[in-house]
Amino acid sequence: MVVQQQITGAKPKFPKFLSSNALSLLKGLLTRDPAQRLGGGPDGAAAIKRHPFFRGLSWSALEARQLESKFKPGVKCSLARQLESKFKPGVKCSLSVENFDKIWTEQRPVDSPCGTPTDPAYAGAFEGFTYVAPSFMASSMEAWGAAKAAQQQQQQQQ
Repeated sequence: MVVQQQITGAKPKFPKFLSSNALSLLKGLLTRDPAQRLGGGPDGAAAIKRHPFFRGLSWSALEARQLESKFKPGVKCSLARQLESKFKPGVKCSLSVENFDKIWTEQRPVDSPCGTPTDPAYAGAFEGFTYVAPSFMASSMEAWGAAKAAQQQQQQQQ
């Protein structure tokens, strides 16, 4: 919740070591008003590609995967070795998360279901999807029922 409030309300603080082009790019991408945001206008991604930060970058070479990455994060493969038989050939450490901050990897996953859009413009948008969010009421009732059964079992044993 705090992170969300900072994202939506706080003024971002940028490190001093950023170049003017990098700072301009970040400010453009983080503009809150989508209409004013870099890439949010009629040119879309083309506006981002034209930004001075990307001067000298061959977008066609990038898209063809012909460019070598300047940053290669270290990845431990102990998990891969443990699960070696389950990996596809050539895939290494696909379950590795050590390059993600613990604030994200240690969070308990929470299902946050939302209602189906009722706007006629979205009619049929989710046709064919089979996921149905679990009912919070049903899971609460199941937990209550299990607790009640355990209580009754304890009473019978006494």
